[in-house]
Amino acid sequence: GIKQILVSFSTPSEAGFLRVVLVEFPKKGMRAIGFVTNESYDKSGEKLLTVFIPTSPNPTSGYLEIVRETDIVQTDISVDEALKMILSAGKVSPKEINDKLTAKD
Repeated sequence: GIKQILVSFSTPSEAGFLRVVLVEFPKKGMRAIGFVTNESYDKSGEKLLTVFIPTSPNPTSGYLEIVRETDIVQTDISVDEALKMILSAGKVSPKEINDKLTAKD
């Protein structure tokens, strides 16, 4: 159930989530919540982030993308807050997400 999902996804150490970011996905002008799971560099030295973008309301499935760090929006949102938003299909939404989604690029 939902409790099991939260237990397996709620702590960064258990789920391997380094931080919460916003990614332009699935197309330009749209933003999705993503969890950074790894960091690497391409041959030119540009930082790349491996980002898991969960589906809502079932975060155990989703998309895995490799994104340039310059193409993501950093947040201070906790993994727990982001998961609450995903599990509630957006009904529970941290103010910071709303602020970042409505901010001009």
